[in-house]
Amino acid sequence: MLREIIRPTQNRIVLELPDEYVNQDIEVLAFPVCEGKSITHSAENHYPLRGKPLSYQQPFDGVAEEDWEVLP
Repeated sequence: MLREIIRPTQNRIVLELPDEYVNQDIEVLAFPVCEGKSITHSAENHYPLRGKPLSYQQPFDGVAEEDWEVLP
């Protein structure tokens, strides 16, 4: 899937598609972006923690053990 936010300067947009899209039916949607949304919007902004290091404080401890009831 391709997604790009652009600011056209005329009433024509030219798309360059990857080779795997050639000779396939594709759907193209165009609609205005909400005010205040950045033109430099990219996939990286959707997942700000992607690629960041993780560490677990107590990885083998139980979680919410006091919320579980013991069956008779």
